[in-house]
Amino acid sequence: MDPFGEAESAFEQAQNDAFHIEKTHPSDHFPSIDMNENQSLSTCDDPTGPNHTPFPSVDAATASQDVQDDELAAYNREWEEKLAMKASEQSQIAIECKDKAAADMDQFIAEREHLLESKKTINRAHEQAMLEKLEADLLNENPWERVVTLVDMKQPKSSKSENTKKSDKEKSSTKAFSKSTTQEIPTDVSRMRQIFLQLKREPLEMTRSIATH
Repeated sequence: MDPFGEAESAFEQAQNDAFHIEKTHPSDHFPSIDMNENQSLSTCDDPTGPNHTPFPSVDAATASQDVQDDELAAYNREWEEKLAMKASEQSQIAIECKDKAAADMDQFIAEREHLLESKKTINRAHEQAMLEKLEADLLNENPWERVVTLVDMKQPKSSKSENTKKSDKEKSSTKAFSKSTTQEIPTDVSRMRQIFLQLKREPLEMTRSIATH
């Protein structure tokens, strides 16, 4: 027999009796786990499980930002195309207005020149006719005919009767001194017209020759 082995065994027995140490397995110190509960927890924690909601990845966020940038770029491009189209239309309208204004100005100048030329032609014709008439009057034996052509022989228009004229003349004679001296008094030239017409029909030489006979 081994005296050392017996002594060691006796010492261990005495120690156990003193501290009441029980021999247990290390796994006995942890609580027991239900297998069904463990399975449910593993299912929730599984990223590939049916109830798992995945977090957005960096690639997905980048793709969404790219889509937004593409939409904004497309909108800006469409807006710029509309602005360019509108500017082109405005430029075309301005060119058409300028062309129409230039055409209207050319037409106005042409019509004005034509009107001036027509007036010049008419004035030349009137001047030529007047010169020819003056030359014909110089060759006429009766000079009083030319005098009559140079004097206005038209009777002035009047809507009043002779009686009304006489009454107006009498009234005006009574008020002549009360009127201002700067007021123009109408002159009666009817007698002068009669003399001119008489001399035109019967020249002075013819009248004198008849009187001498």
